[in-house]
Amino acid sequence: MKIGIILDSINTSWYINDLVEWIKKNPVIIDPDLGRNGGIFFDDKKLYRVAQSFGFNNYGKKISIREIVKLDPDNFIEKEFCSIEAKFLKNLIGTHHLHSNNEYTVYDFCQREFKSFFYK
Repeated sequence: MKIGIILDSINTSWYINDLVEWIKKNPVIIDPDLGRNGGIFFDDKKLYRVAQSFGFNNYGKKISIREIVKLDPDNFIEKEFCSIEAKFLKNLIGTHHLHSNNEYTVYDFCQREFKSFFYK
């Protein structure tokens, strides 16, 4: 028997256990600072959801890595493991995705690039 989760773009969750069924408390997340999904990964036997967080005039201010502590047809409970602000490289202005399958890890970021223009 395989158990899993699908978090879609409108913050609804599916519980997978042989058959796909809705988690009864959908949408499970209403908070705009945590609701937008930005990836998922596993560590040992723990499941983590990545939540995108935006700032004023800033898409991808930070990501929140959230451990899913309970997942069944009646419940979806998560707690914050850590958050990562877009400050891990010079001139970053945003990050909003992190995903890993334990072989490959991918993430994205937006970096401000300064160019000098000279006119004759």
